[in-house]
Amino acid sequence: LSKKIVDVKPLFEGTLPSGYMIRSVRIEPARIEIAGESSALNQIASLTTEPIALSELTKTTRKAVLLNLPDGITVTNRMVFVNIEIEKE
Repeated sequence: LSKKIVDVKPLFEGTLPSGYMIRSVRIEPARIEIAGESSALNQIASLTTEPIALSELTKTTRKAVLLNLPDGITVTNRMVFVNIEIEKE
């Protein structure tokens, strides 16, 4: 198995309720080490999280979400935290 460090990107679905906007998004960890066959690793530049529904967010939120892992790719910990800072427009 080979290893590689890639960026983690949040995957959002839907839109915030009317009158709210995202001020900032921070992911912990922002980068993660993945392992797998070299041929599989070479095709991956970043990983995304499972979808985070925006429609129910009206305040700053910290969500624990799982990573979407392609077949043949493993990580030590599939859980990351996404901090979404929300403010009224």
